[in-house]
Order: sequence, then C-alpha cells, then structure tokens
Amino acid sequence: MDKKLFQQLGLLQKEFEKLYGKGKVFFAISPARINIIGEHIDYIEYFKTAVLPFASKEHYMLLAFRKRNDQKVRCASLSPGFSSAEFSLKDFKASHKHASWEDCLTLTTPCKPCWTNYIKASCFYLRFLFPKKNLKGMDLLVFSTIPIAGGASSSSALVVAIALALRGVNGLKIDNNEIAESSSKAEWFCGTRGGKMDHATMCFGLSNKVLLINFKPFGVKYVSMPNGYSWVTFYTTKADKGNELTCQYNERSAVSRIVIPTLLKKSGSLPKSIILGQFAKKFPNEYLELTKTYPVLIQTRSKNFIFPVKKYADHHLQEIARVNLATKLLQSGKAGDMAHLGKLLNQTHISLRDLYGVSTHDLEKVFKIANSVKGVLGARVMGGGFGGNLLVLVKAEQTEQLINKIKEKYYLPNKRKNWEKDIMVSTAGEGARLLPEKTDLKVKLISKVNDWKHLDEKEIFSLVKEIKTPQRKTKVIIVAAGKGTRAKKSGLLGPKVLAPLCGKPALIHVLEKFPCKKLNDRSIFYSEVVVVVSPQNQKEIKKALGKRNVKYVLQKKALGTGDAVFQAMKKVKNFEGDVVVIWGKQALVKKETIQKTILLHRALGAVMSFPTTNKKNPYAPLIRAKDGWVKDSRETNLEQSRKQKIGEDNVGFFVANAKELWVVLQKIRQEIFNPKIKVYQAPKGEFGFPNLITRKLASKGEPIFAFCMAQSFEAKGINEKKDLKIMEKYL
Repeated sequence: MDKKLFQQLGLLQKEFEKLYGKGKVFFAISPARINIIGEHIDYIEYFKTAVLPFASKEHYMLLAFRKRNDQKVRCASLSPGFSSAEFSLKDFKASHKHASWEDCLTLTTPCKPCWTNYIKASCFYLRFLFPKKNLKGMDLLVFSTIPIAGGASSSSALVVAIALALRGVNGLKIDNNEIAESSSKAEWFCGTRGGKMDHATMCFGLSNKVLLINFKPFGVKYVSMPNGYSWVTFYTTKADKGNELTCQYNERSAVSRIVIPTLLKKSGSLPKSIILGQFAKKFPNEYLELTKTYPVLIQTRSKNFIFPVKKYADHHLQEIARVNLATKLLQSGKAGDMAHLGKLLNQTHISLRDLYGVSTHDLEKVFKIANSVKGVLGARVMGGGFGGNLLVLVKAEQTEQLINKIKEKYYLPNKRKNWEKDIMVSTAGEGARLLPEKTDLKVKLISKVNDWKHLDEKEIFSLVKEIKTPQRKTKVIIVAAGKGTRAKKSGLLGPKVLAPLCGKPALIHVLEKFPCKKLNDRSIFYSEVVVVVSPQNQKEIKKALGKRNVKYVLQKKALGTGDAVFQAMKKVKNFEGDVVVIWGKQALVKKETIQKTILLHRALGAVMSFPTTNKKNPYAPLIRAKDGWVKDSRETNLEQSRKQKIGEDNVGFFVANAKELWVVLQKIRQEIFNPKIKVYQAPKGEFGFPNLITRKLASKGEPIFAFCMAQSFEAKGINEKKDLKIMEKYL
C-alpha cells in the first residue's frame, strides 16, 4: 500500500463526492514518462528506431470517475486555473461512413488550446472506433503530480487515463498495446502529431525496469534499472502547446514522417533543406498527404517556407546509435558505463539544441549549472522541448547537493515560487491501470480509522466486510525477556511474565489468545508461536509452559524490546504473511481487540498496525499528523519523552507485514548498533519497540495505522507487584 497515493485518493474522492454526489467511485492512474534517451525519433518511419524510457513511480495522473446513464462527460480538475467543462460523446461526428481518423479531425479539431481537449481526444477516438455502440459517458475529476507542459507528458497521461476509464465504464476489453496505439492516435485531436513512445511507456511500465521500446515492429523489452543513481528533472519554463509551438513541433514531425522518406525514396539523397513550394511541385501526392495530416502547419507556412532536412536526419541517425549503446551500458550498470551513459545524455542535449533547435535559454542555463555539480554524469532536455524539463543523471548521494545548486543558481534568482514542485526525483514504477474496484471502500476505511477521536466500530467493520480481504498466514512473537528491574524492586519474585493472575501465569493468559487450530473459514489462527526468553528466565518459562506448542528464541543480552523482536524475526524473516508482536506481560489485551486489529490490518494492506486507547498519562504517546496518519510515538521512560496528561497509547500488541518488518529492523540495527561495545546508540543503549520502527516507517512514507478502539485497562501490564491486583479485577 502506497501511503502518499492513498492520501491523494482520499482528497480526490472527497472532492469528487462534493461535485457529483455520494456513490461508488472508481480510479485510474497513469504515470509520468521519463525518457532516458531516444528523443524525437519515436515518430519517424524511414528507419528502425527504439527508445529507453521508464514510468515514474512518484509522479502520475489520478482520475476519479463514475459511469453515467447518458452520453455526457462532465470533467473537473483539482489543479488551479483549470475550469470545469461538459460535452457529449455525440459531439463527435465522422465525415462519412468509411472516414479515416485524419478525415474526422478536419471536422472536429478544437480551435483553442484547452486541457479538456485531451479528454475529448480519448472520448472521441473511442467513439470513432465504435460508431454503432451506445457508449456511456462519465463524471470525472483529475488530480496530477506531473508538472504541466514540462516534458514529462502530463497530456498523454491524461489521454491514457481517460482511455482506461471510458473502456472501464463501457465494459470494453483493456489491452496495453491497444490503449497505447489508440491513445497516440487520439492525441492528434489536440493538434500535435506525435508518436507512440509516451503512451507505450505509460501502458507497459514495470517497477525497477527501463523499457526498451522498438517501433518497427512494435515491441517492448525490459532492462533492470541500476542502483545508486537518481533521475531528476528540473522544470524551467512552460512549453505551452499554443498554435505556434504546436506548428514548431509538427514541422519537425512532418519533415521526419513525410519529407525525408519521400526524398530518400524518390531522390536517393537528402538536401540541406527544401522549400515547401518546391516540395509541393515535385511531389504533389506527398504534399497532399502533408496538407491532410498537418493542415494547420501548411495553412500557417508560406510556399517560400524552408524546411530543414539534413540536420533533422542527422539527429535521428545519431540518436538511434546512442539508444543502442545506452541499452548496453544500462544492462551493464557498472560505474564506468553509467558515466558513459551520462556523456550520451549530454550528446543528445547538444544534438537537440544544435540540430533540432528545441532548447531554450533557460534549459541551457540549467544544463550548465547541473553539469558543474560533482556527481552529475549528464543531462539533457526531455520531451518535445521549447521549454519544460531538463533530465539529470546524478549519483544518488549527490542528489541533494544538485537540487540545492539549481535552487541557488536558477530558481531563487528567477524568484520562482513553490520551486520544490518543479523538481521530480523519479524511480521506475508500474504502468497505467484501473485501480481495484474496492479502492474507494479502502479510501473510506482509511478516513474512518484516522478520525480516531470519533471511531465508529460498526461503520468501519461494515466496510471491512465489504472489502472481503483474504486470509493471510500469521505468526506470533511473544516477548518475555525483559529484565524486570522495577518489578523486582517492588517485591515481585521471579519473571514478571510468570506472575500469577487468577491462579495462572500472565504469559499463559497471553498465549491462550492465539489458537493454532483453524476453527472455521472465517476464524483467525496462527501457524507458529515464538517466545523470546532471556538467559536468566528461560528455564522457568520453559517449565511453566510445559509441552505447549511454542518455539523459543534466546535474547542473550537485554538490549530492548526492538532487539528482542529482531532476534525472533531471524527465525521468520522469509515468512510470507503477517507477524504479531505482543509483550508477555500484557494479559489484559482482549482476544476481540487482537482479532479486530488483524482484520483491519489485512483490509488496509498496512505495513504495521496496532490498537490504541485514549487514556490519562500515556506511557508511549502516539503522535499523528493533522490528517490523522500516524507519524511517531514517544516513550516517556526509555526516551524520556515529555509526559502528557491525556493521549493515545498503544496496548503492547502489534501486527506487521513480516517481510517489511524484517527490512526495517535490519536497517535500524545497521544504523544504531555498535558492534564493538555491542549496544545500541540510543537511550540506555536499547532498541525500543515500536517507537523507532514507527518513526522509520513514517519517515519513509510507509502506511502505519493505529486503531483507537481498545479499552484503557488493556494497556495495563505487569510492571510492579501492585499491578497484579488491579489486573485481576479485569480478568
């Protein structure tokens, strides 16, 4: 589960329901396209070409939508300055029964640039494909983290997202290749005559993979993304797709698609340039194709207009060679090869500037600044050019230094506001897709559990029931290795986890909450129970538990609850499921609370979850962000955190994804364990749980949930002798 994504989905769903009313909401996502190399060659057809892009995990277009019973499409955006609009699928009309898409565009191409044209593009193209089908419209709301007109293809991301949504509401088959092909053609509605690279990248993206996309014939292969490097884009100025800029782009497309192939085929050579009137006279049929495919361009260019030819072709051939070499360098991933890849980026930039003429003053300025930073391997203008983004390849450890340098030398001198939003650090992620049907239920559930002061258990478990989360294997870790310093001082003899409560050791009360037998299909059962013991108490605990089906892990030195869990996790680190952690002294945690927590944890797909209670003088007060997401917890004893009169406290029971927990435990141990003196560089030399875990996961943006549904007495554990009488009242 992606916490940032679900925060955005929560906002999107809330605003969608404000606009269009309560009801079922569906979602689509389409990523930004980051093209490593292979610029302005995806639309040429006179030579075999390939490109090396990837889909951004961190930056994407989100779409909330709902089917309508008519053919209306109502659209709105959360981005400021984008007005709402409404149109009908009936607005698109083919020129005649067997009209081509190009013929249709002469009748329906929009006059003024507008963001909703990209929505119309996808909708009208689907109507073109299915002229006899009674296609239904939809209500939709857009949210984007892709800079607009920045070269990361926010427009294509919108076209692809709409294509997915409209096929979804009409029950049409969704095929990656068909979506990519249709979306690339659909976008011609907006005036540009681009290729298929952006849409194919969005449709075929895979986590940690660069795409090697070939166009003749079309095919996608994957290359692993090397570790240790960052891909950072810096937005300069808007590449506004107004009429003139569209014509500038289409001029290069027209020369590449029609003029160069014609000259090669009929003349056998390429001149430096050709006058439009001469081309029309020599090649009337091909000129007719130009006027049909690029009507606005031909209308705005006089017969004396000179088309550059040779330098565009030189860029194509040089860029094709760079892509081939870059593929081999990426496959190697060695430091020297990545440095070579950086040089290729610089060469592409120079080619796009000198041969293709798509760079700008601002792009050149940022290019120069970036290449002056230590650790930067190369940079280039990304996308169509004429503004937009500069892509930089930098060693991961120098990423922050690079960002600071661009900020100081470019953004601040230009008085750029909110410059942080103009920077994208991207890793390779999944491609465009419809999110699971019950995503809106999960979004609602998150909203309900994060509203912890008004938690309605009946409402949240009704949502859990609707989500129908499948069973997951679960193992139990009972931590029973504490030193018990306070307990001994209070006169409690023996291990506190064996202190008698109603005639039975506390540890057995805890153990009985975790049945290892499956009672029915809906019951929660546990495949294994691990008890963490110390050298001092292991004999007594083993004797007390007798022949019970448990495994023991020895914590040789008392280095905190986090270390105890770490030792136990060594035994279950490859476990595909969830792991429950509970302190052996917490006999009052109710079985019902445990089961509810596990059900919620599964329904939410969380990394870690735990029940809490709102009580006086919390021992480890939980800290939440304004929107209710957990961001930290502090312990008043071990960490000497400031005490609170009232607050949210955990009850000593936690559930976590086993693999994710093992990863974060290892990371924290690597960071704070001193192997020479064998203690943690933390308060009292101990690794505390869950505080350090919560802090680390929250800082990484991982989803942690706390459910304020436990009763205050459940937080009571055995710390002193006097606690026994208090606890027996509740048992």
